Amino acid sequence: MQDLANVLTGQVDRMVVAQSGFNGKRFDIALQWTPDLSTPGGNGPEAPPDPGGPALVTALAEQLGLRLEPSKGPA
Repeated sequence: MQDLANVLTGQVDRMVVAQSGFNGKRFDIALQWTPDLSTPGGNGPEAPPDPGGPALVTALAEQLGLRLEPSKGPA
C-alpha cells in the first residue's frame, strides 16, 4: 500500500500517507481513471485518458474501496 501511496502522491501533488493497515502486504491492482491534466502530477497513465472515466478519488472508492482524506500532519 505504501507503493500506491507514493504513486498517488505524484498524481494529486500532495503527500499521501498509507493508513489502510495493509502495509507490508503486496497487491496486484488495476485502477482506471481519467487524469486531471490541469494539475502538475495529473499526467496519468501512458494511454490517452478516457474522457468519460471517473476521477481518481471516485475510482479509488469504487474500484478499490479506498478513500483519500485530507488531514494535517507533521511536515
